[in-house]
Amino acid sequence: MNNESTAKNLKSITITEGKWSNAISEEINSSGVTESNVTWHSTDPEVASVNELSGNIYANAPGSATIYSTSNNSGARNDYLNVNVSRKIQIQSITLNTN
Repeated sequence: MNNESTAKNLKSITITEGKWSNAISEEINSSGVTESNVTWHSTDPEVASVNELSGNIYANAPGSATIYSTSNNSGARNDYLNVNVSRKIQIQSITLNTN
């Protein structure tokens, strides 16, 4: 897995296209809720999809989406994370000047 690390308790993250992040599952788990009691969904899976079991987010294409989590526990906790996906830049060539 090509994972991008993020800090906990964020409401917005940027992930490079083609990368994974576990930011939302870390935040939910830090509150004492187990993953089996949480469901996740994305407002735009073509931009950022979320694994319904783990909460890991995959950056599919440049753009913005919101990932929502819903706890099924008593005292349910609902949360969200805005995800911005940046374009992956591929370097075509590098020229070194030896002067």
